[in-house]
Amino acid sequence: MSTKKYVWILLAFFGLIFLGNFVLWYSYTGKMFSNSAERHGDLLRLGYILPVPSETKWLHYDQTRTEFPDYLARGSQGTFDVLTIGDSFSNGTGYQNEFVTQYHLSVLHVPNHDYDALTLYYMLDKLGYIDRIQPKVVILESVERSIQDRFGKQLLITPPCEDASFRNMMMKPMYAAEAKSRQGIAPGIMMKMNVRCLTEKARFYRHPYRVSYTTNVVPLTRDVFTPAGREHTLIFYNDDLNYLKTSVNIDMVQENLDAVSKSIQQKGIRFVFLPAPDKFDVYYPNLREEDRAQWPENPFFDEMNIKQKEYIFIDSRKLLREAVASGEKDVYWSDDMHWSWKASKIVCAEIMRQLETTK
Repeated sequence: MSTKKYVWILLAFFGLIFLGNFVLWYSYTGKMFSNSAERHGDLLRLGYILPVPSETKWLHYDQTRTEFPDYLARGSQGTFDVLTIGDSFSNGTGYQNEFVTQYHLSVLHVPNHDYDALTLYYMLDKLGYIDRIQPKVVILESVERSIQDRFGKQLLITPPCEDASFRNMMMKPMYAAEAKSRQGIAPGIMMKMNVRCLTEKARFYRHPYRVSYTTNVVPLTRDVFTPAGREHTLIFYNDDLNYLKTSVNIDMVQENLDAVSKSIQQKGIRFVFLPAPDKFDVYYPNLREEDRAQWPENPFFDEMNIKQKEYIFIDSRKLLREAVASGEKDVYWSDDMHWSWKASKIVCAEIMRQLETTK
């Protein structure tokens, strides 16, 4: 074979690879990273699932909570009625904006970044922010599947942290990697995501419910979502099944919550603990009998409900299961592991109800 012919073969080979990646990205994979109105969630890109429009649309608030980085940027000035600390269930547009718009309360939100909500509260207290903010209510939130990792262990009540390093951590942009991946017509992650997509599709092609390493899909017994063709299909994060492998140390969780509750209430502040239920746990009653036999029910909320508490505990699983049972659709986004604004309204209303009845 001549050198010229060999070079042309190589060029054709790499050209086909590039063209194949380009076509796959713009016809399939890239749609999971788009900012289109029909896209809601993280389970699209984690499960390599195409978006399908939902009848439930995003709810936009005219008035919103204040983010902690903005509070720092304006010199840590001002007081707030409600201080919330939590993970992605709190970081997105959610229940805090209901406090602002429906109940006319001022809300300051602290994203959890590298620490759990309990540790972040202790940091805020140690560094003097709680005394400056003067909240009437503190709400600590965590997704159910992470309760053991965050609260079921011995925690430092006085975590070591300097104000400068704390401020730097709080000012870091969140979700920077995902935002960067959407820039330009040929994202740098194009080939990486294409290869991963094809690998995952081949790996789980014959699996009864797995569609990727992180994402599962199972049928339900009734319609609970609105995207066409997925009305009775549950797409959920595989880590929602972690409870089958690792049980939650409820006694340690309660000990940690009691400790932070004492610290908060000594300042004359109301304390609310808000566990955000896993999507799989909320829709568990709608599983088929054979799937419920395979996966026993998560006992976390049942075990927490029998504990004596000195704080307000929000049984969000009960609230959201009742909403689903009543016929409410898209309580969680079909293609996301997070709840929709419908759940935010329900949760916020329950927090306000309990604050009023336990005043």
